[in-house]
Amino acid sequence: MLGVDVGGTKIHCALFKLGKIVKQKTVSTPKKNVKKLVEKIVSVLKGVSQNPKAIGIGVPGFVSHGTVTGLPNIGIMGRFNLKRMVEKETKGNVKVSIDNDAKCFALAESRHGVLTGTNTFVAVTVGTGIGGAIVIGGKLHRGRDNLAGEFGHMKFIKNGKQGKKCGCGEKGCWETYCAGRWIKKVDVDACKMFGLGLANIANAFNPDMIVLGGSMALAYLGQPKNRRLVMKSFERNALVMVKNTPIRLSRLNHPCTLGAALLTGN
Repeated sequence: MLGVDVGGTKIHCALFKLGKIVKQKTVSTPKKNVKKLVEKIVSVLKGVSQNPKAIGIGVPGFVSHGTVTGLPNIGIMGRFNLKRMVEKETKGNVKVSIDNDAKCFALAESRHGVLTGTNTFVAVTVGTGIGGAIVIGGKLHRGRDNLAGEFGHMKFIKNGKQGKKCGCGEKGCWETYCAGRWIKKVDVDACKMFGLGLANIANAFNPDMIVLGGSMALAYLGQPKNRRLVMKSFERNALVMVKNTPIRLSRLNHPCTLGAALLTGN
């Protein structure tokens, strides 16, 4: 299986066998240019496999039937059919499947990670931005436009102000308080806001578990001091009935890339 994870700063491509990486390559993500993005995806793909038959791609944005409507953390905010463009660049020899990266993450966790056997859960990715996915009864809940789980764009007002402007164009989005594009380090305020966001998710969905992934997840839950701050905020803001919701870190190696590879169905 072959997967590509398009991140806010890096594009990672890997060839998997039985859920394990056998070959991989990483390149930097080009900004504000769809043509260069497609070229980089195809370039990293060829660096891992010379004759691929199928590939799955996870992107940090809004996706429906191969069409992307904005990749705000890459500086791209137009509609374009990434599936068709990648297939054209590979001369139609590669079958391309595309989905949101957080949904790819949830897929990988449900098949190979801490969520194996869990029917109802929420997955949250935190890196350059914040993404999410909702699984109910073992199936992804996509919403009308495949946008269910865009937790990074939940709105928050802090000290009477909406905060910094998000890549989506709005102010006060959760990711502007907690994700790497907007904060220099994970400090006390970021931990409090992160815990508050997780509490809102637990209150809204009452999941069996919340699993966290992405380049910054370890900074929030892997550091004892930060974990205490996050969980204190979570417990203060969660309903008493959901305070015991398990919150776990992903243990998978490159889960978004693995989930993208799983889109191929191989």
